[in-house]
Amino acid sequence: MDFENACRLFGLANLLRLMRCAEPSQRQVMANSILTEANMYGNDPIHGALGQVLNLNNQIQSVQRELDFVNTMLAQCSLQSTSHVDDVVAGSSHPGQSSTVAPREKEGGAQEKDAEYKRKNKKDH
Repeated sequence: MDFENACRLFGLANLLRLMRCAEPSQRQVMANSILTEANMYGNDPIHGALGQVLNLNNQIQSVQRELDFVNTMLAQCSLQSTSHVDDVVAGSSHPGQSSTVAPREKEGGAQEKDAEYKRKNKKDH
């Protein structure tokens, strides 16, 4: 079947000419290459080897996009983990505060208390 595909693609006369032109040490490599390309055309008569190359490139791009997505997710998880550790450390350094409150919420609560204090002082004056 391999030889039939090669003869169909290249023609017997061209195959013999190619093999005669090749160095004796390179004939096996050339034969393997010819048979591989011929089999690709046997499997896909329209696109042949180019179709295989394009298909593999599409697979590489798809896997690259998936890898980029996974790396993005890992980076986000790492940031969340680091943020959580920072929250726990920050919470443990203040004995009166809960370590489960995020720093932004702590800051927001402090700002609200400052605003409330200023409003009370304005009323008193």
